[in-house]
Amino acid sequence: MLAGALQPSFPRASTSQADRKRSLVRLHTDNPHRGGVSAPMENNRRMRVWRISPPELMTWITADQRDRSIALIDFEPDVLGSGDVRIDMRVAFKCVAIRCKEGLRLADFYIGCQSAAIKVEVDEGILSDHTQGTCLSVDYKDSIKRTRNSKVVVAPTLKAKAAGAEIEATCGSVELEAGRESAFERSFKYEDRVLAAVCLGSAVEWRLDSPAEPAFRSFLFCNLHLFVRGNFNGKGAAGRISVRPSDLTFFDPHRKPLEQSKSRLLLFKLWRKRRKVFRPQGVVISFREEGS
Repeated sequence: MLAGALQPSFPRASTSQADRKRSLVRLHTDNPHRGGVSAPMENNRRMRVWRISPPELMTWITADQRDRSIALIDFEPDVLGSGDVRIDMRVAFKCVAIRCKEGLRLADFYIGCQSAAIKVEVDEGILSDHTQGTCLSVDYKDSIKRTRNSKVVVAPTLKAKAAGAEIEATCGSVELEAGRESAFERSFKYEDRVLAAVCLGSAVEWRLDSPAEPAFRSFLFCNLHLFVRGNFNGKGAAGRISVRPSDLTFFDPHRKPLEQSKSRLLLFKLWRKRRKVFRPQGVVISFREEGS
C-alpha cells in the first residue's frame, strides 16, 4: 500500500434487514474496488498495447532517413467511449534534394512524387467513418485538436527468422495517455490538390492528385491528417496501412518536372543519385492490438 493512499470506506453495519440491503447497494455502486466502475469505462481505462511491424513510423526512423524520405507516416489509435476504435494518421509528403552540377554551376534538383495513394485495411471489423474527400487550395493550412479517451502503448515489433523459427523483438515504445490533447495539422504548398476517398467496408482508400497536367505539376509537399473509425465486435484491432507515392519524377530548381531534352549527362547523374531516396516505394506497416 502506498503511503498516503486513500483507504476505501465501507458502510457501518445496520441493525435492520432493510438497512443492510441499502448498505450492500451502496457498497457495490460507490466503491470502485467492488465493481462500481461500469464495464465500458473500465475497459477504456486499461492500458492497451499496439504492435507495429516493421517499425517504420515517423517517430522511430532516424533523422537521416526522414531527410531522405518522400513519404512519412505516424499514427495514434484510440478506443472511444462507445467501444469503437479510431485511428488518426499524420501523413507527410516531401521531396529529396540532390545537388548536382549543371554546366558551370551547382544547383539543387529534386526527386518527388506528383500523386499518392493511402489505404487502411482491417482484418476483422467494419469501418463506419473516415476522412471525406475534398479540394485543398494552395497554401492551405488548418489544424484540429482532440482529447484522447484511452491509454495506449504503441510498440515497434521486429520480426526475424532464426533456426527456422520466426521470432519477435520489441523496443522503444511510445505511451499515449488518456486525457492527453493531440494536435493534427493539414497544410499544402505550391499547388491545389484533390483528395478523393472511397470506403470498401473493411478498407478505406484515398487518392491525392493535382488537377494540373502532369507536365506542369510540382511535387507533393504537404502534411495530411486522415482518420478512420471502426468496430471490431470486441476483438482486438488488426490490419495494415500503406502510403504509396506515385509518379516519381526529377524536378528542376524551380520545382518543375525536368524536361527529357535536358543533357543526358545530367539525367545520368540524377539517375545514379536516386538511390539516395529512402523507401521510394513508400511505407507499408501492419498493426495489431495485443491479444488479437
